[in-house]
Amino acid sequence: MDESRVFGSVSVFLLLCVAFSATVTANAPPTTTTTTTTTTTTKPTTPPPVHKPCNTLTSCDTCLVNVSCLWCQTNNSCTDYPVSYVIPPASVCKLSQARWGVCWGEFDVLSRNTC
Repeated sequence: MDESRVFGSVSVFLLLCVAFSATVTANAPPTTTTTTTTTTTTKPTTPPPVHKPCNTLTSCDTCLVNVSCLWCQTNNSCTDYPVSYVIPPASVCKLSQARWGVCWGEFDVLSRNTC
């Protein structure tokens, strides 16, 4: 079969499909549309706990409950973790005295060469 005959056959097939579809639609009984509205209610979620400002916390344990706080044992103070630094600078707290996450861990362990 050459390309023109294939194209002609496909065109006739498509025209017949369109004509059949139009005939079926024209002879179909009228339909009614029913709209159902479903209301879904969700239980309110509990908001995350509101942490007190770091500088108001007075012990290492209460300070480090909030992951954005840093406890300094030098002066027993809780401050906002200096997020612009990976390891807090000495101007915030001496590294061996800084605590974050747990009261027993030391940051200066991270800087020791163990190899």
